[in-house]
Amino acid sequence: MLGLMIWSIFLMLQGILEITPTQSWGLIILLVIFTAAYTTWGGLTSVVWTDALQSLIMMAAGITIFRAVWIASGGWSATVDQLSQSTDANGQPLINWLHIGQFQDSQATSPYLIVIGWTIIGLGYYTVNHTQTMRLMGARSEWDMKMATLFGCLLIMPVMVGTALMGVMGRVLVPEFTEHSSADELFPYFANQFLAPGFKGLVVAGILSAAISTFDSIGSALSALFTRDIYASWICTNQTEKHYLKVTRWATVGILMIGFCYIPFIARFDNMIHALRTIIPIFVTPLFTIYLIGVLSRVPRQSGLVGLIAGSLFGLIGFIDRELIDLTWVSPMLTEKWYAFPSSMIVTTIAMFAATLKWGWLAKEDSVSLAESNVSDKSSWLAQSSQELRDLKATSASKPIPPSLNPNWYAILLLALSGWVVFGLFW
Repeated sequence: MLGLMIWSIFLMLQGILEITPTQSWGLIILLVIFTAAYTTWGGLTSVVWTDALQSLIMMAAGITIFRAVWIASGGWSATVDQLSQSTDANGQPLINWLHIGQFQDSQATSPYLIVIGWTIIGLGYYTVNHTQTMRLMGARSEWDMKMATLFGCLLIMPVMVGTALMGVMGRVLVPEFTEHSSADELFPYFANQFLAPGFKGLVVAGILSAAISTFDSIGSALSALFTRDIYASWICTNQTEKHYLKVTRWATVGILMIGFCYIPFIARFDNMIHALRTIIPIFVTPLFTIYLIGVLSRVPRQSGLVGLIAGSLFGLIGFIDRELIDLTWVSPMLTEKWYAFPSSMIVTTIAMFAATLKWGWLAKEDSVSLAESNVSDKSSWLAQSSQELRDLKATSASKPIPPSLNPNWYAILLLALSGWVVFGLFW
C-alpha cells in the first residue's frame, strides 16, 4: 500500500502540476520525512486526529472531481446512451461495463468468480491491514469499535462506487485512454480538463491527504509491530521504555522508506489495480484465511504458521506462473488471476486442518493471554507493557445499550445494501 500511494502521488504531480520527475521524487521524499517526523513525535493520537481532519479534505476533493466528471459526461442518462452505442476493443457493448453480470473479460471469466475475488480482496485488506485495526484498537469500548467499523464502511462504499463510475465515464469522455494511455493517468486528466485552478488545488490536497494518512498509519502500526513482535521478542529482550521508543521511531522512518522498493514492481504493470490484484494472493489472502479459520474454529496455534507457509508458497508459485514463467506443470485453474484467490484460501485451510491432525484441536482452557504465552521473562518490558493494557469494555456508556443500537442489526443492513448494489443495481 505504501508503494501504491507513493506511485499515485508521483502520477498526480506529473499529471496535474506538470513538474519534472526529479522535482516530484524530491517532494515525495520530503513528504515521507515530514510524515515520519510527526508520527514518531505524536504517536497514535496524532495519527487519529490528523487522519480525521484529512478525511474531510479527501471527501471534499472526491465529491468535487466526481461532480465535474458527472457534468462533463452529461449525467447518468447521457452516459448510458453513449455506452449503449459503443463497443470496446473486443467488440463488447460498453454498456456491459455498467453491469457486472453481463461483462465479459478477454478470458470470459464468470462474473461470480470476479465478485468472489474482489470480496476476498476487500475482506483481506481490511482484516490483515494493521493500519485499520490499530485505529480500532484505540476505541473506548467494543461497541464503539464495531460502530466505527460500520460507519467507516458506510462512508467508503459511495467512494468506491463513484471511483468505478468515473472510470466507466472515462470510456465515454476519453476513449483514447483504452488504447494509448494507462488507466492510472485518467484521474489527473479529469482534474486538468474539468476543474478550475482552485478546485484542482483541492483535488491535489485530497490526494496528498490520502497519502499522509496512509504514511502515518502504516508507519505507526508497523513500527509498533516490529518493536514488540520482532525486536523486543527476539533481538533485544530486556531494555528500557526509552530504548524501545527510540527503536520505534527509527523503525517508522525505515518502514516508510521501504515503500519505495515496491515502485519498480508497480511500474511494470499497466495499472495499479493490476499490481494490487497480482500481489494480494501471495501473502494477504493466506493471512486473512488464518484469521478467519482461527475465529471460526479451534485449530492450534501451530497451524497458523503451517497455513501461512503453505498458502504463501502456493501464492508465490502462482505469481511466477502468471507473471514470470509459464509453469506447464501448474494448472491454470489454480493460479489464474481470479482463481488464485479462492484457491489460496483452500490451500491454506487444508494445510491448517492437516496441522490439526498432528497437534490436535485447541481446548478452551488452553486459551491464554499473549503476555502469558509469548513472553518467557515475566519481568521484561514486553511482559509488563502487555499487562498494563486496559481491558476492552463492552460499552463506554453508563447505561445498557438499547437493542435499537445493537451493531449486529446495522451490520446486517450494510450487508443487504452491499448485496443490492452488486447483485441488483449493477448486475
